[in-house]
Amino acid sequence: MTSDNPNQKFTFSKPFIVYRTESENSIIQARKISKYILSKFNLETIYIEKPDEVNVEIIYNTEEEKPLREKYKNIFKIFSPENEESDLCIIIGGDGTCLWANYCYRKHKNPPPLITFHLGFLGYLAIYDINNYKEVFDELEKGNFSYEKRNLISSELYQYDDQISNKKKIDNYLALNEILIQRGSSSKMVCLNIFMDNEPLTEVFCDGIIFSSPTGSTAYSLSAGGPLLHYEVEGLVLSSICPFSLSFRPIVIPKDVVLSVKIGKVGCEPVVVNDGMIVTKLKLGDLIEIKLSDVQLNFIVLNKIVPNRSELWKDKIVQSLGWNNAFKH
Repeated sequence: MTSDNPNQKFTFSKPFIVYRTESENSIIQARKISKYILSKFNLETIYIEKPDEVNVEIIYNTEEEKPLREKYKNIFKIFSPENEESDLCIIIGGDGTCLWANYCYRKHKNPPPLITFHLGFLGYLAIYDINNYKEVFDELEKGNFSYEKRNLISSELYQYDDQISNKKKIDNYLALNEILIQRGSSSKMVCLNIFMDNEPLTEVFCDGIIFSSPTGSTAYSLSAGGPLLHYEVEGLVLSSICPFSLSFRPIVIPKDVVLSVKIGKVGCEPVVVNDGMIVTKLKLGDLIEIKLSDVQLNFIVLNKIVPNRSELWKDKIVQSLGWNNAFKH
């Protein structure tokens, strides 16, 4: 879903810069972008994860820049998931970095807009070439941008008694790609009872099940035989990993339907994985409810640089994912 903001300037003062901390090139680019946005925008704070890698002593390292070191000596602060103040998330990396950024905001009901630079392997979610970062921020200052809205997946963990209706909420999470319930380190299958709006749907023996957003339909779910969904489709994909029954096929659930999962009495105790991060282990007496959330991530699309986002999506599934490639002779 896109929403246009013609000629509307985007203002921000407290960006959070997310980059691949293990990549020297990513660190260098984070420093360059920090220096450029400090010169261009009136910023109060720049949030980062590792102040020893990006700080004023590094980006202003000449004698001529000593006044700037003094001026911005307190500009960098360490980001915390509990922080609600950041008003822009600048991502430098690939899809994994985008997922990590969303994980950083996992407790936020209103995550800030994202601007994404490709510096990774696939770059399916990243929109802009890192070499064009100056042009990107120049265009952002002018306005003429759209929000590409991506629905997140909501999962809520409960403990219950004999009746599912008697349940106590323990925790909640938001995922961009998928929520995965799988056997973890055990070699045994999991046995999961799945409900749809509190009505029994099925019992499945498998290595795991995947609840995927439209964005995540090109990720793990796709490898497990799930369908490709355009990001504007408001549906939740339910697919399985190595099910015992050959007739289990992926299904797409409407946005307002709630899927619930509890553990059967046979098999191992599974783990819950949120966008690749293990968040908890399920046991008898636990219930997890999953649905497509009303919370959305807003990816900033600059209309001059990306005039047709759907065309770019099509190009990526054909060129990056090799969709419907002809057989080679």
